[in-house]
Amino acid sequence: QGRVPADVSRENLGYDIRSEGRDEVRYIEVKTRAKRGPVTLTQNEWLMAHRLGQEYWLYVVTVEDKAPKLWIIRNPAELPVERETVVRYKLDWQTWAKAA
Repeated sequence: QGRVPADVSRENLGYDIRSEGRDEVRYIEVKTRAKRGPVTLTQNEWLMAHRLGQEYWLYVVTVEDKAPKLWIIRNPAELPVERETVVRYKLDWQTWAKAA
């Protein structure tokens, strides 16, 4: 479609691809699923979706009938969501660690 994509997935920007076209830039998060069902966005991805609004796109790739299918959502931050709570573990490492 005349855009030039750049893989930025290793930069932890909240999206995987920056796709530049003549009249627009798309910030694209890509999720894959074996079949249809919900996908989970990280907090960083969700905050970036809110920040970028209409420039943020979610591409979901599913495999149906052994063939990949692409689903495209513009501005997923406008969609209703179910918020998940992330569990983290706090470790008092200084009590147990030995200096090397």
